[in-house]
Amino acid sequence: MKIIDINHYYPAHNIDYQGIPLIEAWPPLYESQLHSAMTSIPRCTPEERQHPPELRLQYIGRLFDLFFPTPDQLMLGVHLWNSICKTYVSNARRRTDSAAVFYAMCDSFSKDKALRRDFTELSDMPNLITVVGTPGCGKTQVGRRMLRRLCSDSLLRHPHHDFLFQRLFLWTEAGTTKTEKALAEVVYEELYATVLATGAQRARVRGSARRLGFECAAMARMLNLGVLVLDEIQHWLRKKTGVDQDAVEFLTTLVNEIGCTVMLIGTWEALPILKSKLRGARRATSIGTTQIKKIPPGEIWEAFMTVLFKLQFTTHVVPCTDDLSSAFWRCTQGVPDFAVRLMAFAQCEAIATESETIDVALVEACAAKHLDYIQPAIRQMRDGHREDSPTIWDAEPDDIDLYTRRILAEYQLAAKFEAAKRAARSAASDAAAEGATKAMQELGMASQEQAENFANHAAKQDPEATAAEIVAKAIKAAKQPRLRPTSSLKRKAAIAEQFAALPVLDIRRLVYEANETTRSVESDMKKLGHLLDIDNWVVQ
Repeated sequence: MKIIDINHYYPAHNIDYQGIPLIEAWPPLYESQLHSAMTSIPRCTPEERQHPPELRLQYIGRLFDLFFPTPDQLMLGVHLWNSICKTYVSNARRRTDSAAVFYAMCDSFSKDKALRRDFTELSDMPNLITVVGTPGCGKTQVGRRMLRRLCSDSLLRHPHHDFLFQRLFLWTEAGTTKTEKALAEVVYEELYATVLATGAQRARVRGSARRLGFECAAMARMLNLGVLVLDEIQHWLRKKTGVDQDAVEFLTTLVNEIGCTVMLIGTWEALPILKSKLRGARRATSIGTTQIKKIPPGEIWEAFMTVLFKLQFTTHVVPCTDDLSSAFWRCTQGVPDFAVRLMAFAQCEAIATESETIDVALVEACAAKHLDYIQPAIRQMRDGHREDSPTIWDAEPDDIDLYTRRILAEYQLAAKFEAAKRAARSAASDAAAEGATKAMQELGMASQEQAENFANHAAKQDPEATAAEIVAKAIKAAKQPRLRPTSSLKRKAAIAEQFAALPVLDIRRLVYEANETTRSVESDMKKLGHLLDIDNWVVQ
C-alpha cells in the first residue's frame, strides 16, 4: 500500500475543525469542491470522431467513466464528508480532553452548576449512514468517486504530528459466496493488512464474528479510519436460510465500537434488514436512510442527457432533441447507468452499420435488443411497478457488466476484421496499380506520370481490379473514337445559323465559310484585310 507523508496543512474555516490534522490535510471542502471531486466527464474531441471505426468503437468504452451527480447525490456526498469530519473531531477531543472533561464535570457538580455544552462531546456520535436505492442510479458511485478522488486508496502519515497514520476510507463489498463470518473476515483482512503496512506488529485473531468486530474496531481506531463502507449489503440475504446472522452480529458490534462513520449501501431488498436487524446498534444514530431513486423526467434528466450527448463518437453528431431525450427516458425509465449503456450500444450499431447517426428508431431498437434482455425490471417499471419494490429486482442479472463488455468486444472485433480486410484490399490495389504502371511504360503507351495517374485512378474506381485489367482499360481508352464532322442535316443547319449570326469580319465566320465552300482561307483573310503581303508592307 502506498504511504503519503502529509507535510502541508490547510487552515480549516470551521472553528470546530481547526487544529485537527486529520481534517486539515485537505483544504476546506464545500458543495462546489465535492461536486468537482465526484464529477467525471470523459474526453471526446472532433478530431477523434474522424478516426477509423475500429478506434472509435474502442473510445466508446469511455462512456462508462461518466458521472454527473444529481442534487440528491451531491447532498449525500456532503453528508458523508461532514460525518467523517465530525468523527475526527469527536475522536480528537476524546483523546486530548478526556481528563479535562472529567475534572470539569466533577467540578461543576461540586459547585452545583450545570455542565457546559462544550463538554458534551463524550456523548454518542452519529456514525451510521445507510443508503439504499435503485440499481444503476449511482448510490455506490457517490462515495467511491468522492473518496478515491480525495485520497485514492493510500495510507496517510503525519510526520509533524507524532507520525499519526490515517486511512480516509476502507471500501468492502459483501460477496455472494457465503462462508461462516464472510463479511467479518473480509473487513478484518483489509484492516489487518493496512496495520501491517504501517510497520506495526499485531497478532492475528480468530474467533466469533463478535470477537472479530471488537478487533476490527480496535484496528480502525489505530488507523484513524474516516469511514468504513460496506457495499452490496443485500447479499447478506441467504437464498435459502434468510438473513446472515453472523454478518448482523458483526456489524452491530462494529458500529458500537469502531468510533468512525460506517456507511451501508444496498438495493431495496436490504431495507428490511436495516430496519429490523440493526436496532441493537446502541450507539448508532443516523442522518436517516438516504434513498437514491431514478431520475424523473424534467430539468435534471435533460441536464444529464445534454452531457451524455456530448460524448458521441459517430462522425455525424446529433443534438439532444426532446424526442431523443424522451426515447432514452422511456427505454431506461430514468436510470442513468442504463442510459449510458444504451448510448454505448446505439453508437456501436451506428458505426457498425455506417449510418453514423443516432435517431429514435435506433435507440428503441437497441433498447429492445439489449436492455430488455439484461434488465427485466425496466419492463416491469414501464408496466407500472414501483422501483422500490424488491420483487421486481429478483431477476436482476449478475453479469450485466460482463454482457456489456461482451457486446462491445463483438463490435470491436468485427471492426478490426473489416479494417484488416480494407488494408488487404488497399495493399492489393496499390500493387495492381504499380504493376499496371510498369506494364504501360514498357509497352510505350504513356509516360511515367501519365501511366501512374491512369493506374491510380483506375485502381481507386475498382479496388479489386488486377494489373492486367487496368492495362486493358488503358488500351480500350486509347482506342476511343475520335471526333468526326456531324452528318445530321438538322445539326449542320443549326451550326450554319450560329456562324451566320457572327459579324462578317469575325475570323471564326471567315474560316467556317471558307471550309464550307472549299475556298482558300488565306485568300479570304487577305481579301478582308486580315493578312498583308510583306512586299506591300510600308513603314510610314
